[in-house]
Amino acid sequence: MVVHGRSDQRGEWHGGVASNVEFHGVVPSKKANSLGSITLPVAFGDVNNFHEERITFEVVPFKSSYHMIFGIPTYHKFHARPCYIYNKLKMPGTNRTITINGNYRKAQECEEGEAAFAESVLNAEELKEMRSEVDPAEMPALRKQISDQNHSFKAAEETKKIALEDADPSKTTSIGASMDAK
Repeated sequence: MVVHGRSDQRGEWHGGVASNVEFHGVVPSKKANSLGSITLPVAFGDVNNFHEERITFEVVPFKSSYHMIFGIPTYHKFHARPCYIYNKLKMPGTNRTITINGNYRKAQECEEGEAAFAESVLNAEELKEMRSEVDPAEMPALRKQISDQNHSFKAAEETKKIALEDADPSKTTSIGASMDAK
């Protein structure tokens, strides 16, 4: 069954088929529920040699550097064989074997992006937990704002203005009255 859905400008998913799939391990110690699933045609190869299947994808509620992740059921459907050492995917085509070559640099970027994403999610959760345990009045940022409102900066009474440049007396600064102008 093909379903239609769309993502709005805020990245929220609308449409699709309801799903009760849970994801574990994408972000350490966190789970995420699927927003729904969508079935799309996926093709590998070119006009002369291709393999096309309809694949059901789970729509996830988190940002990722990956656009899609194929699992064992997808590899089985395509009769594909992944080779993680050489970063290649091979499958039968209409005329001959189709070989998809991976990009090591892009894979490294995705891996680093996922690690940074996971860390930011964990940090956000930790900050949320800390904020729930601390009285807002005890927060240093709030205390500084309160103290800044009560006190305003006052220059020392015993200051004198000196010229910064002999050629331009309009450029001045203030120094302590007991300090030497040089």
